[in-house]
Amino acid sequence: MKIRLILSCLLIPAALKAQMLNPTMNAKAEATKMGKALVAKDYISFLKTTPPLALQHTEGGKEAMLKELKTQIDEMAKNGTYILRAWPGEPSNLIDTAKELQCTIPQYMELKVEGGKVTSETTLIGMSPDKGKTWYFIDVAGKPLNEFRELFPTLSSKLVLPPAKEPVYVEDK
Repeated sequence: MKIRLILSCLLIPAALKAQMLNPTMNAKAEATKMGKALVAKDYISFLKTTPPLALQHTEGGKEAMLKELKTQIDEMAKNGTYILRAWPGEPSNLIDTAKELQCTIPQYMELKVEGGKVTSETTLIGMSPDKGKTWYFIDVAGKPLNEFRELFPTLSSKLVLPPAKEPVYVEDK
Protein backbone atom coordinates (compact mmCIF):
# COMPACT_ATOMS: atom_id res chain seq x y z
CA MET A 1 0.00 0.00 0.00
CA LYS A 2 2.83 2.40 0.87
CA ILE A 3 4.52 1.70 -2.45
CA ARG A 4 1.32 2.56 -4.35
CA LEU A 5 0.96 5.79 -2.41
CA ILE A 6 4.58 6.75 -3.04
CA LEU A 7 4.27 5.90 -6.75
CA SER A 8 1.07 7.92 -6.98
CA CYS A 9 2.75 10.92 -5.39
CA LEU A 10 5.63 10.63 -7.84
CA LEU A 11 3.44 10.17 -10.91
CA ILE A 12 0.89 12.93 -10.24
CA PRO A 13 3.35 15.81 -10.84
CA ALA A 14 4.58 14.10 -14.02
CA ALA A 15 1.01 13.69 -15.27
CA LEU A 16 0.20 17.30 -14.46
CA LYS A 17 3.33 18.50 -16.24
CA ALA A 18 2.47 16.40 -19.30
CA GLN A 19 -1.03 17.87 -19.26
CA MET A 20 0.37 21.40 -19.06
CA LEU A 21 2.61 20.71 -22.05
CA ASN A 22 -0.31 19.60 -24.21
CA PRO A 23 -0.89 22.65 -26.42
CA THR A 24 -4.45 21.68 -27.37
CA MET A 25 -5.49 21.28 -23.74
CA ASN A 26 -3.76 24.56 -22.90
CA ALA A 27 -5.65 26.35 -25.68
CA LYS A 28 -8.97 25.17 -24.30
CA ALA A 29 -7.93 25.93 -20.69
CA GLU A 30 -6.88 29.47 -21.63
CA ALA A 31 -10.09 30.04 -23.59
CA THR A 32 -12.01 28.83 -20.52
CA LYS A 33 -10.14 31.32 -18.32
CA MET A 34 -10.89 34.08 -20.82
CA GLY A 35 -14.62 33.31 -20.72
CA LYS A 36 -14.68 33.17 -16.93
CA ALA A 37 -12.82 36.50 -16.74
CA LEU A 38 -15.41 38.12 -19.00
CA VAL A 39 -18.33 36.79 -16.94
CA ALA A 40 -16.63 37.95 -13.72
CA LYS A 41 -15.95 41.38 -15.30
CA ASP A 42 -12.24 40.84 -14.70
CA TYR A 43 -11.33 42.88 -17.74
CA ILE A 44 -7.59 42.97 -16.99
CA SER A 45 -7.40 39.16 -17.08
CA PHE A 46 -9.63 39.10 -20.14
CA LEU A 47 -7.33 41.48 -22.03
CA LYS A 48 -4.31 39.30 -21.21
CA THR A 49 -5.71 36.90 -23.82
CA THR A 50 -5.80 39.63 -26.49
CA PRO A 51 -2.91 39.41 -28.97
CA PRO A 52 -0.28 42.06 -28.14
CA LEU A 53 -0.32 43.13 -31.79
CA ALA A 54 -4.03 43.95 -31.52
CA LEU A 55 -3.38 46.06 -28.42
CA GLN A 56 -0.51 47.87 -30.18
CA HIS A 57 -2.75 48.73 -33.14
CA THR A 58 -5.61 50.00 -31.01
CA GLU A 59 -5.62 53.77 -30.70
CA GLY A 60 -4.97 54.40 -27.01
CA GLY A 61 -3.66 50.85 -26.53
CA LYS A 62 -4.66 48.58 -23.69
CA GLU A 63 -6.22 51.38 -21.63
CA ALA A 64 -8.54 52.39 -24.47
CA MET A 65 -9.52 48.78 -25.12
CA LEU A 66 -10.17 48.28 -21.40
CA LYS A 67 -12.38 51.37 -21.29
CA GLU A 68 -14.30 50.31 -24.42
CA LEU A 69 -14.88 46.80 -23.07
CA LYS A 70 -16.18 48.15 -19.77
CA THR A 71 -18.43 50.64 -21.59
CA GLN A 72 -19.91 47.89 -23.78
CA ILE A 73 -20.63 45.62 -20.79
CA ASP A 74 -22.14 48.53 -18.84
CA GLU A 75 -24.37 49.43 -21.83
CA MET A 76 -25.54 45.84 -22.04
CA ALA A 77 -26.44 45.92 -18.34
CA LYS A 78 -28.39 49.19 -18.77
CA ASN A 79 -30.42 47.39 -21.42
CA GLY A 80 -31.04 44.42 -19.13
CA THR A 81 -28.54 42.09 -20.81
CA TYR A 82 -26.02 40.16 -18.73
CA ILE A 83 -23.43 37.55 -19.63
CA LEU A 84 -24.28 34.43 -17.63
CA ARG A 85 -21.72 32.00 -19.00
CA ALA A 86 -19.00 31.76 -21.62
CA TRP A 87 -17.22 28.53 -22.48
CA PRO A 88 -15.16 27.05 -25.31
CA GLY A 89 -15.75 23.96 -27.38
CA GLU A 90 -13.01 21.66 -28.60
CA PRO A 91 -10.07 23.24 -30.46
CA SER A 92 -9.45 22.29 -34.08
CA ASN A 93 -6.29 20.48 -35.06
CA LEU A 94 -3.30 22.68 -34.36
CA ILE A 95 -1.49 24.27 -37.27
CA ASP A 96 2.23 24.70 -36.69
CA THR A 97 3.44 27.73 -38.64
CA ALA A 98 7.05 28.84 -38.58
CA LYS A 99 6.40 31.25 -35.73
CA GLU A 100 3.40 29.97 -33.78
CA LEU A 101 0.72 27.37 -33.19
CA GLN A 102 -2.75 28.29 -34.43
CA CYS A 103 -6.21 26.78 -34.14
CA THR A 104 -9.87 27.67 -34.09
CA ILE A 105 -12.12 27.11 -31.10
CA PRO A 106 -15.90 27.41 -30.94
CA GLN A 107 -16.88 29.87 -28.21
CA TYR A 108 -20.33 29.72 -26.62
CA MET A 109 -21.99 32.45 -24.60
CA GLU A 110 -25.25 32.51 -22.69
CA LEU A 111 -26.84 35.90 -22.10
CA LYS A 112 -29.76 36.87 -19.89
CA VAL A 113 -32.02 39.17 -21.87
CA GLU A 114 -35.44 40.60 -21.20
CA GLY A 115 -37.89 37.70 -21.22
CA GLY A 116 -35.41 34.89 -21.65
CA LYS A 117 -31.91 33.75 -22.52
CA VAL A 118 -29.86 33.85 -25.69
CA THR A 119 -27.12 31.35 -26.49
CA SER A 120 -24.66 32.29 -29.19
CA GLU A 121 -21.76 30.54 -30.85
CA THR A 122 -18.83 32.24 -32.46
CA THR A 123 -15.34 31.14 -33.47
CA LEU A 124 -12.07 32.15 -31.86
CA ILE A 125 -8.73 32.05 -33.60
CA GLY A 126 -6.13 30.90 -31.10
CA MET A 127 -2.47 31.86 -31.52
CA SER A 128 0.45 30.68 -29.40
CA PRO A 129 3.89 32.19 -29.96
CA ASP A 130 5.56 29.73 -27.56
CA LYS A 131 4.44 26.32 -28.82
CA GLY A 132 1.27 26.15 -26.73
CA LYS A 133 2.22 27.54 -23.34
CA THR A 134 0.54 30.93 -23.84
CA TRP A 135 -2.53 31.52 -25.98
CA TYR A 136 -4.08 34.68 -27.42
CA PHE A 137 -7.51 34.80 -29.02
CA ILE A 138 -9.43 36.79 -31.62
CA ASP A 139 -13.22 36.51 -31.92
CA VAL A 140 -13.88 36.30 -35.65
CA ALA A 141 -17.52 37.39 -35.27
CA GLY A 142 -18.46 35.79 -38.59
CA LYS A 143 -15.83 37.67 -40.61
CA PRO A 144 -13.66 35.95 -43.25
CA LEU A 145 -10.04 35.07 -42.53
CA ASN A 146 -8.65 37.63 -44.98
CA GLU A 147 -10.01 40.47 -42.82
CA PHE A 148 -7.64 39.41 -40.04
CA ARG A 149 -4.59 38.73 -42.17
CA GLU A 150 -3.83 42.43 -42.62
CA LEU A 151 -3.13 42.82 -38.90
CA PHE A 152 -1.98 39.21 -38.42
CA PRO A 153 -0.12 38.28 -41.63
CA THR A 154 1.17 35.01 -40.14
CA LEU A 155 -2.35 33.54 -39.90
CA SER A 156 -2.37 30.27 -41.77
CA SER A 157 -4.60 29.91 -44.81
CA LYS A 158 -5.33 26.42 -43.45
CA LEU A 159 -7.48 27.88 -40.66
CA VAL A 160 -11.12 27.07 -41.33
CA LEU A 161 -13.65 29.64 -40.14
CA PRO A 162 -17.16 28.23 -40.14
CA PRO A 163 -20.04 30.51 -41.12
CA ALA A 164 -21.62 32.53 -38.33
CA LYS A 165 -24.52 30.86 -36.56
CA GLU A 166 -27.72 32.56 -35.51
CA PRO A 167 -28.16 33.00 -31.74
CA VAL A 168 -30.82 30.83 -30.10
CA TYR A 169 -33.44 32.54 -27.92
CA VAL A 170 -35.28 30.62 -25.20
CA GLU A 171 -38.18 32.38 -23.53
CA ASP A 172 -38.43 32.37 -19.73
CA LYS A 173 -41.11 30.02 -18.42
